[in-house]
Amino acid sequence: MLTIRNMSLGLMLAVTSSVAVATAIEKNKASQISLEQVVIIGSKDEARTMSGSAFVIDEAELEKFQYTDIHRILRQVPGVYVQQEEGYGLRPNIGIRGAGGSRSEKITLMEDGVLIAPAPYSGPSAYYFPTTGRVNAVEVLKGPEALKQGPYTVGGAVNLISTPIPAQAQGDVLVEIGEDGENRMHAWYGDSSDNMGWLVETHQHDADGFKNIDRSNRDAGLDKKDYLAKLRLNTTEGDGIYNQVDIKLQYSTEVSDQSYLGLTDADFDKDPNRRYGISELDQMDNEHASVTIGHLMAFNDDLSLKTTAYYNDFERDWYKLGGGDDYIDAANAGDATAQGILDGTIDESGLKVKHNARQYKSYGLQAELNWQVSLIGMNHDLDFGLRWHEDEVDRFQPTDIFDQINGSLVYQSTDDPSSKNNRVEEAEALSVYIMDHIAVNEQLDITAGIRYEDIDTQQKRYNDIDRSSSYINAENSTSETLLALGAT
Repeated sequence: MLTIRNMSLGLMLAVTSSVAVATAIEKNKASQISLEQVVIIGSKDEARTMSGSAFVIDEAELEKFQYTDIHRILRQVPGVYVQQEEGYGLRPNIGIRGAGGSRSEKITLMEDGVLIAPAPYSGPSAYYFPTTGRVNAVEVLKGPEALKQGPYTVGGAVNLISTPIPAQAQGDVLVEIGEDGENRMHAWYGDSSDNMGWLVETHQHDADGFKNIDRSNRDAGLDKKDYLAKLRLNTTEGDGIYNQVDIKLQYSTEVSDQSYLGLTDADFDKDPNRRYGISELDQMDNEHASVTIGHLMAFNDDLSLKTTAYYNDFERDWYKLGGGDDYIDAANAGDATAQGILDGTIDESGLKVKHNARQYKSYGLQAELNWQVSLIGMNHDLDFGLRWHEDEVDRFQPTDIFDQINGSLVYQSTDDPSSKNNRVEEAEALSVYIMDHIAVNEQLDITAGIRYEDIDTQQKRYNDIDRSSSYINAENSTSETLLALGAT
């Protein structure tokens, strides 16, 4: 199928093809359960019956516009606030119910029901976000139902659902070409049999960007590559206790020439897509890898146990100018020298470009027992959950010193990181919850839940670059019991 679409970035050319076997394989219980494992809401109909507020953006809606920017997708969800940063949605700022949106640090971010922020406890700012272009559906949860997800239950939760393993041999390829050197390719293929299913997928996205850097031949775009593979193994339906194992492997890289530096008011009015030459070297370079292994044991139609082990590794170096806003503030106040430095017509010494280099690790084990039972004349859908989680952030951030000479940046030296920029933060958390969905009668459903969190954090600040001498150590322990109650 060949279609031409008008997109916000210009005229896009899309080529979509799909492949399927002649004889379709009916979806068996195993494939249905596999889909249920990765959702926290389910369907739009289920969202309407949940206490609080639940919203599902399904595959059909995502296919309408083929957005690669999560901000554009979430704008249609009530109570969600987003703040755009670089124009591509690479590092979203999402807030829910008034919770701060900076780096989405006040909400629970998940992919397939697993915490996906690089370090949700020790460093909750989400500098990594799953590639939106490969997402199959998006769920947003607020209110009492968010208690199960944690750790951020006040704002709410966002769960991104990846491409499911198809019930039959099937694949899809989407290619888009647009303005500013932008092109995107999303391709996947998979198959299922009675006792096994698999999927391979890739998403490739690059662009030259729409900003122009003064006196530079560097672009302001991105190059992001994402790869994913899934495998499902399951027993045959009806052969005693049903067992299913799901394995998901993901790897992605990103190089984006993005900067925090803005423009003076006057320069913005003249050309909002301009970038000053002193930010020429600013660049984000990161790599993400994750492994998820899930096991489902269905004892019968009313009792099941889901267990998931996960590991996420994220490494980044955001090389960017520090202190540039001081020049902008001064220029806005009428300082001609500051404006000249920004324009590159006046030389300046001691410009600091820091390696904002951090390595994140997070891993854990979570389990949920679901029991549907009738007690005292009411139907109960009970969830008993437990999660053990550890994460850490390792910062080692030296600073390069440059002089601006005749409008060009000339390297001078490198400063070792201070203890603030040479530190390790760690967190260990244990959470337990019970959630009961009670069908009192045909007109009334009640949701009641309790969650307990026990969190230990530690921070070490080192005084030397090889971390061999003494360090400053700070530790903290906290616990909290949270309650939820709602009715529909």
